[in-house]
Amino acid sequence: MLRFLRSKVGKALPASIVLGNNACDLDSVVSSIIYAYFLDATVESTSPVLCIPKKDVTLRTEVTFVLDMLGISIDDLIYLDSPQINDIKHKQIRLHLVDHNKYDNSYLKLESYEVASIVDHHDDEDGPCVGTSELNVLGPVPV
Repeated sequence: MLRFLRSKVGKALPASIVLGNNACDLDSVVSSIIYAYFLDATVESTSPVLCIPKKDVTLRTEVTFVLDMLGISIDDLIYLDSPQINDIKHKQIRLHLVDHNKYDNSYLKLESYEVASIVDHHDDEDGPCVGTSELNVLGPVPV
């Protein structure tokens, strides 16, 4: 996993990214990393992007605690203010949303994108996103 993350940092982002929610809480961060790893290994080159500026990750103490336990540095991740983010704003991007089900373009300000998949446990927010080619919403699991 660490090799995968480090292979993405500082390099041009692929046309496929996994984006967690803007709270960037623990389940969002872990889901972004794991789903990007899965997609990268099975479907297409994909990078996880944390939906906050890098300086704010230290405010997510539960996130930094788990990352430290796993030997993952905050420098091993890509954030909204990472240099390579500017390179994707004018390209066609395939978004994979995790831990939320409606893309808010005010964060990345992408000119051209499609929501390729959604993995989420929240209630649906106003139906499928515009431009969604394949919608996979995982709802609450009954117990």
